[in-house]
Formats: sequence, structure tokens, C-alpha cells
Amino acid sequence: MRTSQINIKKIDSKDIDRMTTLLIERQNIEAETFPFLKHAMNDDTVIRQSLVKIFSENHVIGMGLYTDDLLDGYMFGLCIQDKRLNYVRVPYEGMMLSKHLSTDLLRHLYKPLSAHWVKEGYLRHEIYMPLGDQRYQEALFNLCFYQEQAYAIRDIASYVPFQLEHVYHVRIANADDSDVLSDMSDIIYTHQQGSPVYAVASSEYISAIREGYKQSVFDKDMTVLLAEKDKQSLGFQMYEPLNITISEPKDCVELVVAGTKREARGLGVGKALMNEGIQMMKKRGYQYIKMDWRIANLTSSRFWPSCGFKPYIKRMVRIIDQEDK
Repeated sequence: MRTSQINIKKIDSKDIDRMTTLLIERQNIEAETFPFLKHAMNDDTVIRQSLVKIFSENHVIGMGLYTDDLLDGYMFGLCIQDKRLNYVRVPYEGMMLSKHLSTDLLRHLYKPLSAHWVKEGYLRHEIYMPLGDQRYQEALFNLCFYQEQAYAIRDIASYVPFQLEHVYHVRIANADDSDVLSDMSDIIYTHQQGSPVYAVASSEYISAIREGYKQSVFDKDMTVLLAEKDKQSLGFQMYEPLNITISEPKDCVELVVAGTKREARGLGVGKALMNEGIQMMKKRGYQYIKMDWRIANLTSSRFWPSCGFKPYIKRMVRIIDQEDK
């Protein structure tokens, strides 16, 4: 009996047809664990067009695993220039391993591919990893990647409202609330700067966030909710509709950001906002809500799963320093 030969070599746009077939295979596997993905993009023509767009509009470096000259797995990254640290982003579509291949082959694929990335000066490697197939997590943990961000979806239909000890008035913000939201713009980044997250927030970032919050009430696609008690604003949520993609189902809205003032935390403000937000989005015909959080943020990592958000993607990160090279 002849043993199949596996080779690793570069991939490019000419491999898109086979990559499309592999992605649909992976999508079907993921949907076994996350049924809402059955309502995401599964049409081969649309997925092919999405891959064509990725390869035509970005500097992409990727490599594939070939079994007897047939592409059986791949990884590609979008190379992005950043003033702090150039990085590679492997999108949700950017990694696939046929189900009959071993986890270890993904590690062997990363070895020559990452060498190309590092040679071109891309020292931060981000991989948006699907969670339905445990082989990906096993391979990336064994390559010293760490978990940075969780992306989760909750089915609106199954939501059971929180029972609240305190009564809050939750309403849609309007133009008169722009300064209120601007003043609350520091809630997230100041919390993230502290232990144990230690996220960096530059002065430019802080200015942009403040202005973004201020302008959110003028964005016709954005729904901003404010929770109040005794006419004092205590917390907020911002929602924005999503288009169907390979990773986002039809009739999905994104909870873009949410926060509660420090002095009001633990008193049910977030729960009141969640109750009202889900009821409102359900009335508008949405079936799913997507949101994400920094995994090292202990408050977020407790609260959002308690609201029924189930992670299905994680952003895995590895930063290469001189000792790693």
C-alpha cells in the first residue's frame, strides 16, 4: 500500500476554489457545535467571492498542506502595517485542516509560514480560531499562542429575563445625551488598563473613543440604550445590525459595547440593560446577538456568559520577540 505524501507550499488566489470547498467542510463541522452557523454564509459562490476579495484587497501570505498534490489544509494571514507593531491577522476564513489530518500538521504548517511573516517584520500573529473543532485550539496552545478575545453569540428566543432587585429606567438615547455618553467613554478603557488586563490606550485612541461615543446618538444604524436611576445615567449599551457572513448568521445584531459606571456595578444595571436590549431587538425581528470581550477582563468573562453568550471564536495571539526568533 502506498503512503500518501504531504507537502507544504505557498498558496495564492489560484487555490481559492479548493479553499472554498474546504471552508464549507469546516463550516459544517462547526455548525454541529454551534447550530446558528447553519444560518450563516454557506453558499459556495458567495464564499468564493469573499475569498477573492480578501486576496485582491490585502497583502496576504499563506501556505497549504498538500496530500498527493491536493490541498488538504491551509493558513493565510493578512499583513497589516501598524505604528506600534506590524501584525498578521488570520481571519475566521484563514485556517482549515481536513478532518482526517492530525493536529500536529497545523504546527508544521505554521513553522515555515510564520518564518515568512517574521522575515517581513510582522511580529504579532493574530488567529481568529473557530472553537467547534478542538484540533485548532490544541495546535495553537502547543505553539505558545494565548487567548486574548472571545467572540460569542446568543439566541434571542431562549433568553430568560433577569429578576432585578432594583428598578432602572432604560431608554433609547437621543441627541441631548451626546455629552453624557462622551463622559462615560472612559468606563471601558480605564477598566481595561487596570489589573489583570493591562491593555494599552494611547491618547489618540482615547480621543477617538470619546468622539465616537459622542457621535453615536447621531448614527442612524446605531441604537444606544441608557440605564438611569433618579435621573442619573448609570450604564449604556450600543447595538448595530450585522450583515450575514461566514461567521455571522442572518438576522444578527451586534452589541458593540456596553458599560456600567464603577459606583453602580453589581447592582443589576447591566442586567436591566440586557433585559430591555433583548426585548427590543426581538421586536425588531433579530434572532441573534453577537458581542465580544477581553478574556483577561474578569468582570466581562463572568457577566456575558451569565447572559447566555456562548463563545464560538477566540482571537489567539503570539508576539515574537528577539529571543523567539
